[in-house]
Amino acid sequence: RRALLWIDVPAQPPGTRFGITLTTAGAGFARSIHDLERNFSGALAASLPVTDLPAGSYSVRLFHDESPGRPIAEYRLTVVRR
Repeated sequence: RRALLWIDVPAQPPGTRFGITLTTAGAGFARSIHDLERNFSGALAASLPVTDLPAGSYSVRLFHDESPGRPIAEYRLTVVRR
């Protein structure tokens, strides 16, 4: 099983590449995904195995691949195991 991250992104020049980072509050978990492009729906889509996402709260930061130190947006994500 996989978890899908779907992030709507405003229009960008063709070929613009993005990255996202997922981190927990104590930085005990960090994962980066690079080289993402907008799909036909204008969104970024990335998937991770559910086993790679422990239960908890995450910060998801979106950035241009050329300038990873300057986030475009930040989101909160909560993973709950049932």
